[in-house]
Amino acid sequence: MWQTAKISAVPRYFRGSPKQRKTFTSCLVSAADDDGFVDQVSAVRRQCKVKMKSLTELSEADYVLMFADDLLVIRHWNAMNKMPPSKYKETRYQGLLAGLKPNKNGFYEVVTNSAQ
Repeated sequence: MWQTAKISAVPRYFRGSPKQRKTFTSCLVSAADDDGFVDQVSAVRRQCKVKMKSLTELSEADYVLMFADDLLVIRHWNAMNKMPPSKYKETRYQGLLAGLKPNKNGFYEVVTNSAQ
């Protein structure tokens, strides 16, 4: 199982958030691969019985980065999850992962041409 790193600040998305939002976020974390990518987001959303609005709120709060209608990455994945190398399995979205880099807090950021 993965270990959770210590984070000093609670993400703004969770402050005063309703139970449904927390449940949906937990479902996304459970469905994520070892690099934080979640495919079949629609199926996860239906399984958790939440509306599309919850996914839009996650994106607007910078909790996730959306790549397609049914693919996203959890931005804080690197900061929150430490996995032993023996348990790690590479994501099948290596091309998208190459376009991301962790910022100073460990959150995924999109790499732009000027930053390379």
